[in-house]
Amino acid sequence: MKHYEELWEDGERLTDKLEQDLPSSISGAIAHLEMLKNCPSNMYDYHTGMLILNICSISRILNVNTYSALLKMITDKKAEMLEP
Repeated sequence: MKHYEELWEDGERLTDKLEQDLPSSISGAIAHLEMLKNCPSNMYDYHTGMLILNICSISRILNVNTYSALLKMITDKKAEMLEP
């Protein structure tokens, strides 16, 4: 089984081969978020997977270090929770 980071990089490579651009990646992410609102529970994995694949594409196009970005947000949110 692959480590999550390897899987993420596979997603970035795949979307590069598919020549997925930023507007279509954003539209795809939004579409699958919308589908999650009303889809049957047996479709959650599919739409969540497609959402994540579109986010892989966005991070590739924008050259975002997703590990650092997520770590920063988690750290910031935890700090906000501790503030009085």
